[in-house]
Amino acid sequence: AFRQIAAPQKFLFLDSVNALGIYNRDKILKEFLHVFINRLRARDIFSIMLIVGRGLPRDLEEMLQMTCDETVDLRKKL
Repeated sequence: AFRQIAAPQKFLFLDSVNALGIYNRDKILKEFLHVFINRLRARDIFSIMLIVGRGLPRDLEEMLQMTCDETVDLRKKL
């Protein structure tokens, strides 16, 4: 679908990663997100992934922190 968009910069907002975790096992979700993030990056597609609260396993959170360019914890901003 992104190949058909003629815009010079493409953007994806994924809301929310937690919902994916409800219906999928942690290992599968971790592998999916790793591949998904790398494919977006390879295609120069900017992305924001929303994670609410502490709903993800610690190893998945750590993988996202290592894979993503930047993470922002809004709880620390308050």
